[in-house]
Amino acid sequence: MKKFFTVFGLAALFVTGSAVPAHASETPTTVQQEQKQEFTPYEAVQTVHDQKGTEAELKVDQYPSSNEEGQTYYQVEALNPSLIEQGEDGLLQTYHVYEDGRILVI
Repeated sequence: MKKFFTVFGLAALFVTGSAVPAHASETPTTVQQEQKQEFTPYEAVQTVHDQKGTEAELKVDQYPSSNEEGQTYYQVEALNPSLIEQGEDGLLQTYHVYEDGRILVI
């Protein structure tokens, strides 16, 4: 009997009653193959830089947010440092960056 267990996001295949998989195709896969790669704040910033070509300073939230449909995104703000030095907030544009590469301008 085969059972799948997930511990801390890592999937492993166990064959009950045997330490060796019954068939070669049942060998456990690597973590990279099994675990979905997590979308990081760095990737969100890089996406804005690549798609928008902005030279502004980019600030990103440390943790992602979710929209009404449950889609995860990072909020990235384009800032002008010289405006900040003049006492203004320096905010030029706000983006919501989704894992699939979509950028929503707020």
